[in-house]
Amino acid sequence: MKSAGLFFVSFLLFITSASFAGECTEPRELYLGKLAATDIDKDCSEDISCLSSRANYFVLGYEYFASPAAIGKIDKENEASRKMVWAVLPKFLKSRLEINRRAAAETLAYYRWPGAYEYLAGCAISQPERRAVLYAILGDKRAVPWIIEQYRKIDSAYRKNPGQSYPMKMTFLNALYHLASPESLSFVEEIIGSPRPEKIKPRAIKVKQKIEEKLGKTEAIKNKD
Repeated sequence: MKSAGLFFVSFLLFITSASFAGECTEPRELYLGKLAATDIDKDCSEDISCLSSRANYFVLGYEYFASPAAIGKIDKENEASRKMVWAVLPKFLKSRLEINRRAAAETLAYYRWPGAYEYLAGCAISQPERRAVLYAILGDKRAVPWIIEQYRKIDSAYRKNPGQSYPMKMTFLNALYHLASPESLSFVEEIIGSPRPEKIKPRAIKVKQKIEEKLGKTEAIKNKD
């Protein structure tokens, strides 16, 4: 139990500090104003990341992110700043600094910019759990195979200590829940049928139910037409 607790603390420290070094205490409009006047090749990744820092919470707060209403709440929080984010940040995707390009791609995904997927998929990955959350918020189902691959990697890496992988696995399952792609159905059924770990199964069942619900609605629309 002690080792699991230490892991959780280190995991908390990792996701709350890895994204940016400073604290995000200013209003979003202030960061956006600064960024609008900033040269794209100057390191401003911290200011960019402050616009999507809440995404870190959805990794740790995986129970909250499991809520069906989570994406809607994020959209509502971002609504006032979305147009300005879409107007200001795309220029940083052309920066010579990889750190700027990655921060811009992650933040644009957080604000559901339609072109974010290609840029995000092309960036180096330092935090797979955060990336999965961003893909879920963006709502692009092309991310499903990648998310499944990350789950399998974690499952393999922590085979001897499955309890330590619990927060990460839950985050990946939450992402699959929100994407609700039929492509992931056989995968979640595999998890449900597995004898381990037992406490992951309820979340996998929720993912399956969400996918089947969506498939049912699609079929009903087809029959109506």
